[in-house]
Amino acid sequence: MGLAQAARSAVPARRGGEVRDTEHDYPTRADGTIVVGLLADKGMPALIAQRLIDKLPDVLTRQLSNRVEWQVHARCDPLLLDENGLIPMLDLADRQKPAHDWDVLVLLTDLPRRAGTQPIVYDYSTSRAVGLVSIPALGACRVPKRTRNLIVHVIGHLLEEKLGLDPQPRRHSPHGRLTRRLGDVLAPTSTFAPMMMALTCISP
Repeated sequence: MGLAQAARSAVPARRGGEVRDTEHDYPTRADGTIVVGLLADKGMPALIAQRLIDKLPDVLTRQLSNRVEWQVHARCDPLLLDENGLIPMLDLADRQKPAHDWDVLVLLTDLPRRAGTQPIVYDYSTSRAVGLVSIPALGACRVPKRTRNLIVHVIGHLLEEKLGLDPQPRRHSPHGRLTRRLGDVLAPTSTFAPMMMALTCISP
């Protein structure tokens, strides 16, 4: 199945100590489904999205909420820069979410993003339900797993209020990243990575 048509869903698990039960249940749709769209650049982001498509629904059920049915769709489409040299997250959310019937959108790019000299790991806007993950900022080791964890982390931010999620797990970003709040209505929230050190991969 091509990436543009890939989709995977997980039926909510009602039992089991590993699954966190959320206090509130505010599904986006009448049937209790939340549809997550992954929009990936060509190359490494698209390969990672394809690799994660079967795993994310179950991970979202375990780590975020078992009160909804998660569906994950992925498409490969170039994330073109705007006149300011930035990926237009908010405009993409306004176009892509209704076009594909997605409730939440996460963009995956292999373009480095920086604020001055500091790499940006991810951005998100809760008001538009869109997030962006910059894969180069995750380093060279275990990139698919780190990307998966960060996608779940971003989706948790986007749906924290809607699903009544405990905010504690998102007080600190995965992998020791530092979070800075920029004002969600006017601009996405950005999370910065420390200066990257040379890494030696021991395991994939």
